[in-house]
Amino acid sequence: MRKQLLGLLVPLMAFVLIADAADMTGKGVAAGAALQKLEVTHSQD
Repeated sequence: MRKQLLGLLVPLMAFVLIADAADMTGKGVAAGAALQKLEVTHSQD
């Protein structure tokens, strides 16, 4: 039972840590990006 639990928890913890690390790197890029100007035009196309 312990080996089965370890076999489930270790990959799950690795996934959580990798996902958290990927999320941290994405926040720096998103925080630095900002919309400067938006123009909307209406046309026949």
